Amino acid sequence: MSIVFGGITPHGFSIIEEISGHENELFKPIRNGMKEFGRRFNQQNIDTIILLTPHGLRVTDHTAIYTNEACKDTLSQFGKNVNLEYLCQKDMAQKIYKEAKKAKISVVGVNYGAMSGELSNLPMNWGKKQFKNICSNLTKSV
Repeated sequence: MSIVFGGITPHGFSIIEEISGHENELFKPIRNGMKEFGRRFNQQNIDTIILLTPHGLRVTDHTAIYTNEACKDTLSQFGKNVNLEYLCQKDMAQKIYKEAKKAKISVVGVNYGAMSGELSNLPMNWGKKQFKNICSNLTKSV
């Protein structure tokens, strides 16, 4: 396995055109940049995504590695909604966790809801939501 693509992306609900409301034009340049990012991403035939975000669970002196089975949520703004649902590669997250521990990196494995099954669902934060909306070739797996 190797890294074939990387990037740093902005965030903000209004990047997603369907819910941008009166901020649609304001976010158009950012949205166009994200569409270009998505175009380049989609050209890579990527099968696994590792998403790093400063948003979400914060654990003092540790990096949290989510080990949920799914990420799903509804993003709402200006009276409009976007629903997203993706399966996670739980085995990959656990491998990364174990390798980080071996390397003495200060990590914790975290889960939301249940340890497995339908309730093992991590509500998405806006960083994951806008990224997934742009990178369209995701096969419902993160």
